[in-house]
Amino acid sequence: MNEQLKLPQTVILIDATYLNFVITDLKRNFERMLGRPLQPMDMAGFVTYLSLDFGLPETQSEIQTIFVYEQKETTLIHSTPSNLTTELNGTAFRNGETEYTFASLSPEDVSTRQELLLELASLITDSKETKNILLVLNMNECGEELATILAESKQKKIAVFSMDNSINRPTGYRNEVLAYPMMQALGIKAEEL
Repeated sequence: MNEQLKLPQTVILIDATYLNFVITDLKRNFERMLGRPLQPMDMAGFVTYLSLDFGLPETQSEIQTIFVYEQKETTLIHSTPSNLTTELNGTAFRNGETEYTFASLSPEDVSTRQELLLELASLITDSKETKNILLVLNMNECGEELATILAESKQKKIAVFSMDNSINRPTGYRNEVLAYPMMQALGIKAEEL
């Protein structure tokens, strides 16, 4: 693609299938452990906690969140809002001085979800305006190809949020534990642990 995609300074790219897998597992285990039902994951809270864990200042003007989902999976499980085609596509919310915008994309019949995620990761890292990149991806599925894309990015602050930090990954970007912002968005208090 010769055209540069205009993106804000900070972009969050989320694999919705991976997020559904993790939230289902995390919710089941913590409800059993805490002996109480958990609230649905607040998506506004979740992306805010992701950006805070990343270390972004609260004065960031705009953060773009892009969800990639399978055509047959148009809903985020145990989350609110949850519909990827309406509630989390072309919408936004403001938290203090920061506006969080949402977009959701499906590979349709043109490519696979993994191919679309990698293509978007490449476009985001190529964007001159984008300086901060937060990725919520299954590193077991796209780790090698993603590492190659991220190795080519220059002057970018990048973090991959996942559940398996034991995977041997190249340097150049941070690995963050996805469970922490998810636990906060599910209403789990530190004193409960």
